[in-house]
Amino acid sequence: MKMKTASLALLLVVLTAGSAWAQPPVGAAAPSPLAAQNHYKCYDIISHDPFDPRLVSLRDQFGLTRAQVIRPVYHCNPVDKNQEGIPYPDIHLMCYEIFDDPYLGTWPLRIYNLNFGWLGIKADKARLLCAPSYKYHITPNPDPGSDGR
Repeated sequence: MKMKTASLALLLVVLTAGSAWAQPPVGAAAPSPLAAQNHYKCYDIISHDPFDPRLVSLRDQFGLTRAQVIRPVYHCNPVDKNQEGIPYPDIHLMCYEIFDDPYLGTWPLRIYNLNFGWLGIKADKARLLCAPSYKYHITPNPDPGSDGR
């Protein structure tokens, strides 16, 4: 679990789709770079509709790779942390497990986050591709305590 959490923090790549299903709901906030102002709480995906793995090209500050998008692994909701509000409540994240090739090496980084301060890290292998997404259907959990937690 530690590896997945660290991977999520290391790689949030914006994947833009032009198909009709990717259009925002009427009245929704338009996706923009400012959507990164949201905080997100991510949930494991325990089941999903059939998903066809696909090959994508990804370029970020570390370089260009081709990645096999394998399966959805997290759904992330925007969250109101410490009553600070949610700037873009309609924008969620879907995170997919990827196999990224070629390996681009290890990158020492110094990260500054307004909420949690400075942190020195070493970024290694990319494991997730997270895409801003819209959630259309919400079905409440019929028994929130049924999983034993």
